[in-house]
Amino acid sequence: PIRIRRRGSDSKSPAQDSDIDPTLKFLVMGILDCFGTFFTAMGAVYTPGVFQTLLNQTLIPCTMFFSYLILRTRYNLVQMSGALVIFLGASVTILPAIFSETARASKQFRWYACLIYFFSN
Repeated sequence: PIRIRRRGSDSKSPAQDSDIDPTLKFLVMGILDCFGTFFTAMGAVYTPGVFQTLLNQTLIPCTMFFSYLILRTRYNLVQMSGALVIFLGASVTILPAIFSETARASKQFRWYACLIYFFSN
């Protein structure tokens, strides 16, 4: 059985009082990875390849945002600019596919599939 073990009050730091069993940590990471792969498979069917490239680049800003919220990580201007340059570079490469009416990608676009694919990040 998986248990959350708590150390006694004689531990040296408060952070050690609520240590979680490493098995539980790996179980949670495995389940989250499973959901990510599932969302990728479900969303990729109707998400054109050019949009997949852009959506994959959202992983960097999303990771920075959630690490700021959860871990209170601070980023300097250079780091935030680097993430923005990566995202804008990917955006520029798909602009012709978005605005061209003859492009095949715009005909295969389904907003819900792109949203599901985005959640795989």
